[in-house]
Amino acid sequence: YKTSRPLQFIWSCRNCDQDPVLGDLERGLVGVSADRLVLPPSKLLIPSGYDSWNFEFSVIAVSFVGGTSEELQFSVQKYSFPVPIIRVVGEGTYTTSDEVLVETTVEYSSCDNAELTASFSWQDATVARRAGHQLPS
Repeated sequence: YKTSRPLQFIWSCRNCDQDPVLGDLERGLVGVSADRLVLPPSKLLIPSGYDSWNFEFSVIAVSFVGGTSEELQFSVQKYSFPVPIIRVVGEGTYTTSDEVLVETTVEYSSCDNAELTASFSWQDATVARRAGHQLPS
């Protein structure tokens, strides 16, 4: 956002008080007043004993005359392992005489030197609920 009198932004981590390792992140947000927040991996540390952590943030914009926006809350989930990203092709509406082909592709979030495989199981949830059984995987 560009104006002759730029807005100031107040950033905070809403759950950084839950573990001491998150204190550096909270202290790093103090004094950040830009409209953009860049969080390097070294600041988003997952507390020990967890495989992932949901970082909860908030931001408020303040005008030069002191007017404040509503607080915007958002979260960022960080994992200690690569997370599969699944895309489905073939989803849609079909008639009873149509052949249906549904296929998926899987990518992993980037991780240094990671080689992983994925396994799938398929289930038609509508038919399974109606018939009271599951389709074989």
